[in-house]
Amino acid sequence: HDALPILNNIYYVDMEKRYLDYQNGAIDMRNLHPMVYDDRNVALAVRQLGQSPGRMTPGPDGSNYKTLEKYSVMELAEIVKERLLKKQMDYVFKQNTKNVKKKGKLMVANCLPQEKADEIVGKCRELLRAIRKEPSFETFNNWNIYVVGIHNYYRGMTHFCESFSKIGWRIKKLFYHTMEKRAMFTKEQSYKNQFLGGRYRSWGKDGYYCFGGIPIIRIDWANWDSGLISATKGVVRRKNPYDYGEKKHKSGVTMEMITYLVNTSKYIKNSRLAMFRISKYSSVKGISYLSGEFVPVENYHCHHIKPKSKGGTNDFDNLCVLSELEHQILHSSNPEQLYALFPKKKKRIKTLIGAL
Repeated sequence: HDALPILNNIYYVDMEKRYLDYQNGAIDMRNLHPMVYDDRNVALAVRQLGQSPGRMTPGPDGSNYKTLEKYSVMELAEIVKERLLKKQMDYVFKQNTKNVKKKGKLMVANCLPQEKADEIVGKCRELLRAIRKEPSFETFNNWNIYVVGIHNYYRGMTHFCESFSKIGWRIKKLFYHTMEKRAMFTKEQSYKNQFLGGRYRSWGKDGYYCFGGIPIIRIDWANWDSGLISATKGVVRRKNPYDYGEKKHKSGVTMEMITYLVNTSKYIKNSRLAMFRISKYSSVKGISYLSGEFVPVENYHCHHIKPKSKGGTNDFDNLCVLSELEHQILHSSNPEQLYALFPKKKKRIKTLIGAL
């Protein structure tokens, strides 16, 4: 980011010739650094920055066009050179593609800086230690929130999978030692495949860890999202990359819903009920036991099929998802109204009413 205005102007001068040189292999992308801090290119970048409406906007280090005025072009070129050479990043890689024209050719890489990788590893260790100290829905959910969030942030990065695979190896022992006695290992794929609309479906085929029906997402489950950039030969194919259309509910339970349930479960005294209340909603994707419609998490009522007053338990199989209205009618003086509302669910309604 430090040399962004300069990077934008690498091919500005004699653009057509440079493009032809690149196509013919005359330009080696490993020489990108010298091209960036060439004094002519620095002078061009500074001149264009001076004509830009955002010239006074502070950059990542707080500098703007005004702060650059005290330096000569040669001094600025040296500053850019020093900053670039300090970056511990692999700037180029050979493309591994079926396209014969592109295969083996060098491409500028977008990698995870070492200091950022260290920061992510440190945060992962902190969250895993919290799980070891107190294994609960809250600590496991905090882990999932961080991992999914960091995946969302870096998904468009060129070496996304490779960078997070390395991070996974760095915390591998701590992760498995933490999960071994505190979470359930399962090969049942439905929990994972229903999580976040199946985003992590391709991972954990040989098994993964779960806590109360919620899959524990590993940091190295990194899927690069090709949908972030939808373009062919420089032409954007999506009309508006930032327009996702009308917001509709997709099947599955989101991290926000799980977080809401975790936070509201703190006030339930029975820990078993608190745990299965969350896992029941997650496992049925928030679908009502009676209507078959999605129940918003704020409108979710967890009903005991066999009431506790009649020997019912807080176990997973004795719980069902109902909306607030359905629950109120069921416990009203005239629960038979449900037959008229849901004529296709007569057997379930009869079971629920008979158990009251």
